[in-house]
Order: sequence, then structure tokens, then C-alpha cells
Amino acid sequence: MSLMHKMGILLKSLRLKYVQSEEEKKKFHDISVEEAQKKYEVSKNDYIWLDVRTQGEYSQRHIPGSKLIPIDQLEDRIGEVGSKDKKYIVYCHSGGRSVAACMILHDKGYKQLFNMPGMSYWNGPTES
Repeated sequence: MSLMHKMGILLKSLRLKYVQSEEEKKKFHDISVEEAQKKYEVSKNDYIWLDVRTQGEYSQRHIPGSKLIPIDQLEDRIGEVGSKDKKYIVYCHSGGRSVAACMILHDKGYKQLFNMPGMSYWNGPTES
């Protein structure tokens, strides 16, 4: 992936985190970290936990059982995401990249998308 493409994803992530149109907001649901932690405690297997951070970030700390596909590889690795019929909780460090990932996934036909603000706020179980 070119540097320009990576920069484009970063800029889109920042814009989507702070300025979303009403149409964009309909493509996924924002959930709080508290809601996500409750879902993890009660029904974690009902969701695919998709981490879109870098390998280095994932290696330091991630939600147990989560699937890593960095945002800059998501479109190329879309076949690894999983079934479009599943529910996904998508997260990154602070919420920008996960918003962009939800937009990409929605455009590829995924409909049950939940954006979690990020690992920087997660107090639930982790592993490294």
C-alpha cells in the first residue's frame, strides 16, 4: 500500500471520527466501551471482535479472541474478515481507524457493525 493511500486512510479516519454526516452514521452503531465490555462478559461469542490497529499495537495489548486486520490492509484482506451475517465490534486505539473500518466494511456488504471508541479506554480482559 502506498504512502499516499495510507495518508488518505488516516485523514478519512480523523474526519469520520469527528465529522460524520447523517448518512454515514446509519452505516454502523457507536457503542461505549462499557457497552462493549458488557457484551464481552455476557455474549462475546455472538460477535467477531475486529482489531484494526497495527501488529505492534496488537502485540502489546488486545482483547482475547479478537481478530487483527490492520486498517491499511483491510480492503486487501476483506476475505479474512468473516461472514457478512455476523455481528462485528470494530476497534482501534481511540476510535478513528475503527470508524473508517466500519465504513469500508459497510461498503463491502457488512451490516451489523459496532464501533467501539478504542483500546485506550478498555478495562476488560486483555492479553499480549
